[in-house]
Amino acid sequence: MVSKKNRTSAVASTTTTTEITTPEPSTTETAHYEVVDHVYEGAKSAWATGKNIVIFKPFMGMAEGVTTKLLSLATGVDSLDAADHNIKPHLQGIDKSFIDPALVKLWSLLEPILAKGDEVVKGVIGFVHRPSCEA
Repeated sequence: MVSKKNRTSAVASTTTTTEITTPEPSTTETAHYEVVDHVYEGAKSAWATGKNIVIFKPFMGMAEGVTTKLLSLATGVDSLDAADHNIKPHLQGIDKSFIDPALVKLWSLLEPILAKGDEVVKGVIGFVHRPSCEA
């Protein structure tokens, strides 16, 4: 007669474990163009440059004062630097959610056309620029 201990070891030795592996999801890198962020930073740079021009300096300072006052009344933000820190994450969200996917889609539509155009231009250049034959 087989003891209880032997039956357990016999069962344990006959079972096999199969490890199920799932393929890792492909990590495709998405393009980050940050168009809105670049436009915003460019506008800030243009403003800073304009403030250094003597003719515009009084008007720019007055416009900054009015803007700061309106921001503090409307949103409670006390300075333009604080507003800048609040605005930047929203601009990155606009870039990530709308602008970058639109640019990727536009590029995917234009890429085959540009590739075909490259072939045509190379063909025309090869036809026009024939090697000269020396006799």
